[in-house]
Amino acid sequence: MGRVGLTGWRGKLAGRMAEPISENTSMTKEQVEALFGAIFLALTFWQFFKLFRRVWRAGQGQEPGQGQQPGQGQQPGQGQQPGQGQQPGQGQELSPA
Repeated sequence: MGRVGLTGWRGKLAGRMAEPISENTSMTKEQVEALFGAIFLALTFWQFFKLFRRVWRAGQGQEPGQGQQPGQGQQPGQGQQPGQGQQPGQGQELSPA
């Protein structure tokens, strides 16, 4: 199953590395290629998970890299600088000095 996804540069890399690794270990060439395929598959899933998490957080109104602790929800407008995230003409009014 791991070898199926080894196309393009990943396949070339796995093909070149599989034989020397199999000669120095008890694994066969096919097992080494399958291991490379599993590693590349895991990396692909990890990249997808990170992207999905960023999209999810953006949909929740969180900034990238801003995690929330359990039970610490943020109120609307909290944590923003004055005037940030507001439409023109809304929000704080300027008073004459």
